[in-house]
Amino acid sequence: MSFHFVDQSDINGKERKLIRSHVMRGKNLGKKRAKRASRAKPTTEKSTMAGASSNEATLITTLGRTQCKNSVLAVARQFTNDLSLLYSTEGIITPQTKLHFHQLCFYILDVISPPEFCQPTGVIESIWFQLTFYNKASINIYDRLYGNPQKAMVHHNGLAGLIALRGGIRELAKRNFVIAEKAFRSDIELALHCGSNPKFSSEDVPRHLILINPKDCLEPDKHEEAEFVKSILYLSVRPELRKVVLDILRLSHVLDQASRAHKLDPAAYQTTLIYVSYRLLETKFPRHGSGADINFDILVQLAMTGFQNTFCFGIGRKLMTFPLVMGQFRLVARTVSDNNRSRQMVIFWALLMGRVSSLTQADDFWLIPKLKTLANELRLRTWPEVSNALRAFPWVKAAHEAQGEKLWNTTLAQALPLKVAELSHDIDETPC
Repeated sequence: MSFHFVDQSDINGKERKLIRSHVMRGKNLGKKRAKRASRAKPTTEKSTMAGASSNEATLITTLGRTQCKNSVLAVARQFTNDLSLLYSTEGIITPQTKLHFHQLCFYILDVISPPEFCQPTGVIESIWFQLTFYNKASINIYDRLYGNPQKAMVHHNGLAGLIALRGGIRELAKRNFVIAEKAFRSDIELALHCGSNPKFSSEDVPRHLILINPKDCLEPDKHEEAEFVKSILYLSVRPELRKVVLDILRLSHVLDQASRAHKLDPAAYQTTLIYVSYRLLETKFPRHGSGADINFDILVQLAMTGFQNTFCFGIGRKLMTFPLVMGQFRLVARTVSDNNRSRQMVIFWALLMGRVSSLTQADDFWLIPKLKTLANELRLRTWPEVSNALRAFPWVKAAHEAQGEKLWNTTLAQALPLKVAELSHDIDETPC
């Protein structure tokens, strides 16, 4: 192609190549640039690195709770936005970088393995090598989850497809449960957000890591099992709900024991929560019959979901909220009522659990009057009496007692005695 305003008659092929070469090299050819100053190294190296395993529980509490809203969360954001910010210009991992990684490890472990219930993991020295690969993905999942669940569902569908191509979630759980656990949690949380069916099921959860009896049959030789099948909650609900009620009562017992004495293995703790969450999502029952009975059973199922969610933390160790579930709970809770004293106690527990797990002060205008009426009917007078009655229900003191007592003392204190013994005579005690 010729340009009429350029004389190209004297340019041969060799010169044309030289011109092209000069153009491709650009105008900065031959210029010298001043060497960039290396980043200042930290003057002091914190002692957080030393003795990480021995002091892990203390550091988890310190870093995970007091700093989660500032420095540690800022580190997480740095990982998400640009991993290169934590590296020196020579590509060497500096002591300060290692400190940041360890801080993030403690922060994450405080979320997935609460020290109130779990043993120290002992993985601080090795876990940070994995964070560069999956931490960015996990935090982005939560960002999408909080911002747009429908959009997050698109990504989750793609993830489920990739897992299927690699042999399925069961195979992944066998090879790398840490990654499978994130897929399980994302699946459960999106199902609760969107009201959709989960991609995986309770059958996919590794059985050897479940801390409760993962069967539908009872174990009558165990004292706890006998108490569960005689409990007010178990006897008050329809048969379709009784299996999952047993699961929730078993889980509550395990967590209550762990908070007092024997700490749980972190992987087993997470696996058990995942298993019970799937059991709740999978439990269906016919929505026919009288409206009062239907609403009572729906309320119980939603309250058990609320109980479960009090152990499923999001970023910053904050309780996760699911607007769809909360809306259903409000709709049912505001209309449900019963004259049976045992069922009244179930409703009282369900409303109190709803307030502890997800409802806010904005709901108190209708919630507090209902709780006061029930407390009056049940002759509840002091918090120790209430706490004693709640022992028969899914209620873990380490997680729920402080909030429940505060709510009682500030808004619900009554001057009437509680007669717990009368409750067991109001319903048929013969299990189906």
